[in-house]
Amino acid sequence: MRTCLFDIESTHLKANFGHMICAVVKEYHRRRPCIYIVKGTDDKKLCVKLRNKLEKYDIIVGHYSKKFDVPFLNTRLFLQGEQRKKKQFHLDTCFLSRAKFALNSNRLDMLAKSMELDVQKTGILPRIWNDAALGDDEAIKYVVDHCVKDVLVLEKVYSRMLELGFIDTIRKES
Repeated sequence: MRTCLFDIESTHLKANFGHMICAVVKEYHRRRPCIYIVKGTDDKKLCVKLRNKLEKYDIIVGHYSKKFDVPFLNTRLFLQGEQRKKKQFHLDTCFLSRAKFALNSNRLDMLAKSMELDVQKTGILPRIWNDAALGDDEAIKYVVDHCVKDVLVLEKVYSRMLELGFIDTIRKES
């Protein structure tokens, strides 16, 4: 079964107030991620491309993606008169962490640090988020790089959880 890992970055946590800056999709165990970047504030093409790309996979994997990434994407699609992303098998490592571990935090950063992975997340200063939201090319480049690293960290976390037997069920989205 084909599996992909994905993440989005947006200008706001609510899809009716913000738009996507970028999205990254990486097929599991493939070398290069697929990167989508918005030019300006019209993210309709990005949303449609992301939906279509995700739907090519049997399983999608994200971190807090069942509560943020997918609802954000579907809301953006709805607001633009487009079809929602179809229901798929979807594994969310945040909720898996909550169910399987007793960590002080279930954030992706904490999982990566606890596993002592060779790749770690980056941080983003509020000024950079604001500049990216306003279309600053350098800030957008930084946010895109951050998103790529998130997906690379997610892949390592997912791989470790899979190898050690912590992933035993994957359910379709509701």
